[in-house]
Amino acid sequence: SSGINAEYGDSPCFCQLFQSYISAGPEGYPSGMKVYTLLQTTKFRNSREVHKQVLRMFAKCGDFKVALQIFKNTPERTLAFWNFMIDLCLQVNQNEVAIHLFLELKKTELTLDETSYTYFFTACSNIGKSMFALAEAIHLEVIKGRRSGDIKSEVVSESDSELENDLDDEESIAISLPQKIDKSQLLENLNSLGLSIKDLLQNLASRMNLAEKGDSKVLSTDLVNSIMRNYIECGKPISALRTFRLSPFLPNVDSYNLVILIYEQALKLYPKKRRAILKKIILLQQHIREENVHSVHLDNSFIQIYGKLGFNYTALRHYDQLSFKNIDTYNITLQICSKIGPDVLNKGKEIDQEITTSKLSHSLKLMTSLIKMYSKCGTPHLVLECYDRISKHNLFFEIDKGTIILILKACEILKSIQHGEKIHTFIKLKNWEREKKIKEVLTKMYAQWGGKKTKTKKNHTKKPLPTKNKQKKKKDFKKKKKKK
Repeated sequence: SSGINAEYGDSPCFCQLFQSYISAGPEGYPSGMKVYTLLQTTKFRNSREVHKQVLRMFAKCGDFKVALQIFKNTPERTLAFWNFMIDLCLQVNQNEVAIHLFLELKKTELTLDETSYTYFFTACSNIGKSMFALAEAIHLEVIKGRRSGDIKSEVVSESDSELENDLDDEESIAISLPQKIDKSQLLENLNSLGLSIKDLLQNLASRMNLAEKGDSKVLSTDLVNSIMRNYIECGKPISALRTFRLSPFLPNVDSYNLVILIYEQALKLYPKKRRAILKKIILLQQHIREENVHSVHLDNSFIQIYGKLGFNYTALRHYDQLSFKNIDTYNITLQICSKIGPDVLNKGKEIDQEITTSKLSHSLKLMTSLIKMYSKCGTPHLVLECYDRISKHNLFFEIDKGTIILILKACEILKSIQHGEKIHTFIKLKNWEREKKIKEVLTKMYAQWGGKKTKTKKNHTKKPLPTKNKQKKKKDFKKKKKKK
């Protein structure tokens, strides 16, 4: 813009410029357009990296159609460039366009990689059930590309009887999971063969990257996870479970979390199979412990699934075994305590002490969970203590209606006028007075207080002014007196 010749610049300079316009958002769009027109006159207009930043700038600043047009007009589109554009569509919630681009990519001469398939299944899972048939067909294609022989239809079939049989089969998860390597046996084999550590590392690298498992190649973990997530979003737990069992891949923490989600869906479909699902969960947990996989998210998922299965005390025992906990761990455990009731009040108090020592009492999420737990356990004084902590950290204006009702009930029981009046003023500010449940709780609370609020009002109110009829009567009375 100052008249400096653009030829003296370089491609990283343009990339940085476009990145700054992306971070500025829609406000940086006009300046970005100027730089884009300037770019067309330079030798860097065909630079692939600059091209990517231009597409990102147009897509994220609100002109996605222009970005799509530029992509279509680009000559010599490589597979990496196609994948970049599909990923960009996912970033700006253009899932249908991402699927359309994937299907266009399939028509080209390029051979698709696992990244392309991963993006496709992610887009399908974002859309939902309407993409189930297409995702199922592409899944079959992925399996055919990786395995020799015909693919049976039962791989992705979905029926009630199969799901019941699958839940009753106790060894289905244990067989499918990768076995633990015996280190001593591995070292003995190395010594007998005379292999070095370098050869061992090369062998392990070939197993991980080429990842040969039997006669079939191993799929990438992200690809299999995206396929499983798509089936879960479409409400097909059996297809997701069989993808986990039959796909040759190395599962990670996300894979195990998805398996727990599958069993949650199965519990909704078949509540009578609760015991069978519990056995599956225990088998999965044992295997994860054997493999020394440690993750807080996994532990939280296990506590949650035990609670949903109705084994609340098992969930609490699992909580006691944990060495590391986060906000979600405390929140899930408090929800389980509120389900049980007064029997686990001491446990709830222990969790409350842990929250205060770990300096997490500023979390509104945890404070609301504590209020719900204490109200279920029948301790209103502790509910009001939690309320005081919330008001101390200036989090009171973010409380939801359900928590407000619980605090009002505690005020009603303890006849705490000070707390009740504060909450009533807050309700007036939020315009919640007309809410049916809040109105009922307020009337009950004032009735329980025995009209104390009305008495205080009477002392400070002025005398009512006389009506017009009274004024007329007084005037007539005065006139009669004068006549007499």
